[in-house]
Formats: sequence, C-alpha cells, structure tokens
Amino acid sequence: MPPEQLILAATAIRPRAYNFSLSISDACNMRCDYCFNQGKTGRLMDVDTALSPLERLFGRFPDGEKYFIDLSGKGEPLLNQKVIDAVASFAKKKSDELRLEVLPTLVSNGLLLNKERALHLQEEGVLFGVSLDGTKEIRDAHRRNVSNIGTYERIIANVRSIPTRDYVGCALTFGVDPYPLLDILLELR
Repeated sequence: MPPEQLILAATAIRPRAYNFSLSISDACNMRCDYCFNQGKTGRLMDVDTALSPLERLFGRFPDGEKYFIDLSGKGEPLLNQKVIDAVASFAKKKSDELRLEVLPTLVSNGLLLNKERALHLQEEGVLFGVSLDGTKEIRDAHRRNVSNIGTYERIIANVRSIPTRDYVGCALTFGVDPYPLLDILLELR
C-alpha cells in the first residue's frame, strides 16, 4: 500500500495514540550473531533530520490523545545522545503546547546504560527498556561486544545500578535457544 493510502487509512481509523519512529542510529557497540541489521553503516542521524519530520507528523495527525516517539531504530540509540536530548526537549515543548503526553521511548542493548545515563534519561522524560535476551549462557553466546566478549554481567550490573526502575521496560528477542523469561526478570529485582 502506498504511503498516501496508509495516511488516509490512519486518518479514517482515528487512533487515540500515535507512534512515530525514528532510526537515529545505524551504529552498534555489540556484534550479536542474530542481528537483523548485518549491514550496519555506523551512521548517526543528526538533530535537524530527526526533528524536521516530527513537526509535520504532528501537523498531519493532530487528533491523538497520546504520542510516542520511538528512537530505537536499527542500531544502539544511546550512541546518539545528542538526538535523544533534542527529541526529549521537543517532546516536552510539544506536550506543553498540546497539553497531551508526548513521550520519547527507546530500547537499548544496555551496555551504555549506566546509573548516570539512566538518571539523565529519566529526568528528560525518556521511557526506556533494555534488551534482555536469555540467561547468562545464552546471552553471552549470542550477544557479544565488539571485542567478542559476552555482555550479560555488565548489562545486568547496569540495570541493577538504576535507582528507580519503575518505568524501565524489557525487550527480548527469541532465537533458537529457549530461555526462562520469568526467571530472568525476577533476577533483576
């Protein structure tokens, strides 16, 4: 279906919430063997490129009750903190202007999500989640950093260092190795 028809269909449905997605990073600090973006270019979106379509999208879909701006993309979004901060600022201004929630969101692999960065995201109103794809054995076998070292311990330590985890989400990828999701989530308490 051409984009124009999708826009017409969306306006006919009149959704209550809109989710605008920006792929702000095509770079990653991990080398997962099941990555869907094997052709990473290392490019990062600049602030102007990120913000310019947002104003048009809000103009095109002014009737929402809530808006989400997903910054997850196809790389590690925390490699582009400048754009995250700019979108968070835009979202605050747009929230005030519309008197509605405009929430920037992202899912991180967790390597850069230390206590300070998590607090900064929370202060800026960015909802975030961490990709937790299996037990230590499964994760370390598949989700390795650029030095080919498993990442489980570091990411679990980063998540545990976040003082307030009330609004921290979790994303997962199911691969060929099954894992006990509930046990993994309980381990983070």
